[in-house]
Amino acid sequence: MGTLTNGARSAKDHARSTVICRSVHSKTTSTDSRQRLQTIGIKRLDPPPGVDSNGIWFHDHDGNLVEIKVAAKSSPDEKSKFAIRVAGPGKRGAPFRSTMGRTHPRRLAHILMFTRDMSKATEAIIT
Repeated sequence: MGTLTNGARSAKDHARSTVICRSVHSKTTSTDSRQRLQTIGIKRLDPPPGVDSNGIWFHDHDGNLVEIKVAAKSSPDEKSKFAIRVAGPGKRGAPFRSTMGRTHPRRLAHILMFTRDMSKATEAIIT
């Protein structure tokens, strides 16, 4: 489980950096991640200014700022319940958008990130 946020604007290029936070649920997993980073030669960083964190910070191969930290489980224990609408023959099965409220994702389970260098991306996979 994790979060994806926009970091502070860089004075150098005026673009927002991407911060990826991956939460792990035990100190053992955090220690394993720390050892893996050291083994593959990835430099650990201090948290960004103004961020209070006890996580492990580093840049991935594409320059994204990544944090791995121990955190409480935040994913649901079961699927959400919902009602199924059944429409008869010749009837509209989906509501009009104008009659529905705004939808919000319940959780972020996966993210898709493009990379500039697939070889580097697969060399340093941290599980």
